[in-house]
Amino acid sequence: MRPRRERTDGGDLAQLREALFGTAAIDDPTERLLEVAAIIGQAFADLGVQPVVVGGLALAYWSDSAFLTGDIDVVMPRLPELSARLEVLGFERGGREWVLPGHDVAFEAPGETLEPGDTAEPAELPSGRQIMVLSLEDLLLWRLREWLHWRAVSGFHQPARLLVAEPLDAERLGR
Repeated sequence: MRPRRERTDGGDLAQLREALFGTAAIDDPTERLLEVAAIIGQAFADLGVQPVVVGGLALAYWSDSAFLTGDIDVVMPRLPELSARLEVLGFERGGREWVLPGHDVAFEAPGETLEPGDTAEPAELPSGRQIMVLSLEDLLLWRLREWLHWRAVSGFHQPARLLVAEPLDAERLGR
């Protein structure tokens, strides 16, 4: 079955689908997942939707892949067009996630907006695409909260690694 050809400001969905399947050739798992997120963002650009990467992929990005993840979590509005466009891109619904068959890619939008006070920063990808990622400082604070709440060892190691990350804005963190 040929994918429907739909237009978005980010380009033709069939072209974005091809680009999406082309990400399988990217060796670095963090870069590959960020590219997938950026392509999904392009598919929704005409609706004014800009996904923000959060969770494990944001951690992988800010830790230079010291911590890896197998899925993509973003915050973005849950619009009626979400399901149809993800299907055109080749995703299938698998519970609460969208899965790209034949690839190690799972996508989920667990929230619609960032928490008040949280910010996102643009990540420039080698392809020239861009995706917004939860700021390093906010990610650090979220991981510390998780450690305080659940006392998981990973919740200690992750923020410790982020505390020495190069672009950390200590002044913003202090505020």
